[in-house]
Amino acid sequence: MVRTIYDECYDMLDRLLFEINENKGNKIEVITEELINFLTTDDNDYEEIFQTIDFKDYLSNKQKYKKIMMLIVISKAYYIAIYSLKNDIDSEYYENIIDDLEQLDTNSIINLFFNKHDNSKLIDYVDDFCDYFEKNYIYRNNSMEEIIRQDKLSILLKINPFEIFNFINYKNPKELLKTEKIIQSFIDIYDSALSYTFIDEHGESSFYDSNDDYLIEVFKEKISDKYGNKKALKEFYSYIFSNVYEGIVVFYSIDCLLMKKYECLVKEFINSEISFEKVYQKIMDDNVFFLNLIDFFLEINDGIYDGELMVKRTEFKEKGNIKLLKELNPYYEEEELSFQKIKKRYSN
Repeated sequence: MVRTIYDECYDMLDRLLFEINENKGNKIEVITEELINFLTTDDNDYEEIFQTIDFKDYLSNKQKYKKIMMLIVISKAYYIAIYSLKNDIDSEYYENIIDDLEQLDTNSIINLFFNKHDNSKLIDYVDDFCDYFEKNYIYRNNSMEEIIRQDKLSILLKINPFEIFNFINYKNPKELLKTEKIIQSFIDIYDSALSYTFIDEHGESSFYDSNDDYLIEVFKEKISDKYGNKKALKEFYSYIFSNVYEGIVVFYSIDCLLMKKYECLVKEFINSEISFEKVYQKIMDDNVFFLNLIDFFLEINDGIYDGELMVKRTEFKEKGNIKLLKELNPYYEEEELSFQKIKKRYSN
């Protein structure tokens, strides 16, 4: 595939964030300061990043690349804002952020970075930009879908015309597996529950023994609201259990620290006979167990890359119980058919 100037700038930002985190830590104010310094001056610690790009005109066109990177920072914050509002994540906050972002164009964005007197808004935008880089490929595709669905593409391109190159990677939602949609749905619902309980507008947390109990209750309610009937609810939870089981089997022999952290899951999924009914009853009765299951699910799915589900399945087949996985995963055959098509495409 031909690489575009957008790809080069995006990858440089990715490397830049890694370098800043390695050298300066992950405090957002520090990241913002380092990012602004890199994008607006030549006197910084990260200029060697330009030597890693494929386009060899960087010596004469550094400022052009840096201006495109400024636009990418803001356009990625816009994706986060649109998607968060749609999924009821910090809704009131993102309503205001969207209003501000939609007033911007390329010139005002560049001026924003060069305004040394007030970077308070830029800190918020950089925070969301950093968040975007942590998202998996399903989230990124869903956020593009939301831009299209809400007829916001013209606004996005006003903010950053180079985002048109990002849509080369866009998949029609019909091309996504049901399991991919469930993975992101689980993450979105959890983020929404986290946001709701953090704000606690009506003081509901006072009726629970702990904030964790309150969070779990809200999370369960939000899942039930989205997957209303018994069949859909069972299929949702059943896939989540199968995903966790598959992850535990794959990581069991290669990441001892991770498995020690989730010892209660190993005990339930590896060292005893499991079934949907048994695990479902466990999460309904034991909030600590459910929190561990949620944390592990997020740990192995929050940042997955396109194709990782297929790679994990290949590894699982060498180590795990296929019969049990089929019993837990209502979409096993659909996944296998898709994986076989992908392998066939790349083998030709």
